[in-house]
Amino acid sequence: MLPAHGYPALRAYEHLAGHYGGAWYRQKHDFAQFPGAILMTTNCVLEPPGGPAGAYRTNLFTTGETGVSGIAHCEAKQFDAVVERALALPGFDAVAAAAIGAPTHLVGFGREATLGAAPAVLDAIKAGQLNHIFLIGGGDGSEGARRDYQRV
Repeated sequence: MLPAHGYPALRAYEHLAGHYGGAWYRQKHDFAQFPGAILMTTNCVLEPPGGPAGAYRTNLFTTGETGVSGIAHCEAKQFDAVVERALALPGFDAVAAAAIGAPTHLVGFGREATLGAAPAVLDAIKAGQLNHIFLIGGGDGSEGARRDYQRV
């Protein structure tokens, strides 16, 4: 799930609780370990592999312009099948996430939240309490050659 929980209007939905996975190109690995339903809304969806590694195909759905042959497609914002599948799956808890070595990252800070915290952040920098700030945005990733914002 993208960091939907970081958007103020979506915070009202307690089940939108976090972000899972890495960059889009890691989805075959990440989705194989994800115990929930997955709705793809962009063209970054990859064909699931064959065999056990692609068993997540029954948890994968597409919508809008996005589509993959053999994957369920939700028309006109009709997401009942996604919800039904999500309710049928176990989901994550902290123990399960730790068991697969899932890292945690604090996300969801839009410009309003960031600018609102600016005075406190500047005070922390001046006091020597904060010496690293990471900016990740757009299509940047945290691994290998996908570190465009580190060069800014």
